[in-house]
Amino acid sequence: MVHVHNVHVHEGEHFPRCSHGDLEGRERRKKWLKPGTKVSVKLEELVQSRQMKKDIPKQPPGPQTSSLEAFHRVVNHFAPKMFPFSYHGILCRLRLAALHYNENGMRDQATTKQGEKRFTVVFPKFKAGDYSLKEVKVDCTFGSYPSAFSH
Repeated sequence: MVHVHNVHVHEGEHFPRCSHGDLEGRERRKKWLKPGTKVSVKLEELVQSRQMKKDIPKQPPGPQTSSLEAFHRVVNHFAPKMFPFSYHGILCRLRLAALHYNENGMRDQATTKQGEKRFTVVFPKFKAGDYSLKEVKVDCTFGSYPSAFSH
C-alpha cells in the first residue's frame, strides 16, 4: 500500500521498486494519500479484503478491452460495415456513436419496482454449460438523436 503514499522503493523481495521509474512533471505533483487517514485506511481494508484476494488471481493478465469492444459495437450500430458511406457520412456517424457511447456507456443497473437490482442468467461458451449472472442495465437514451438514427 505504500505506493499510494508516494513511496516507490519497498522492502519486499518480490517488488523492491515500482516499475514506473522516476516521476516527472504532473505525475510528480499529484496529490498522494497520507498514511493513517480515513481514506488510506479504507483503501487498505478494501485491497486486503478476503474477496479481493480471491478475485485478483481470476483476472486475466494484460489490459481489459471490454469497454473498447462495447464502443466498437456502438460504432457498428451507427455505421454498419455492409453499407458504403462518404467520408463526411462516416465522420458524422462516428461522432454520433461517440456521443451515444458517452451518454450510455456507464448506465446504472436496472431495478425492480421493489428496488431490487435486476440480473439475467447467461451461459458463456467458455464456461462449458455453467452460468454467470449479468447486470441488467437501464434502457439506453435515444431521445436527443435525430429519428433517422434511432431504433
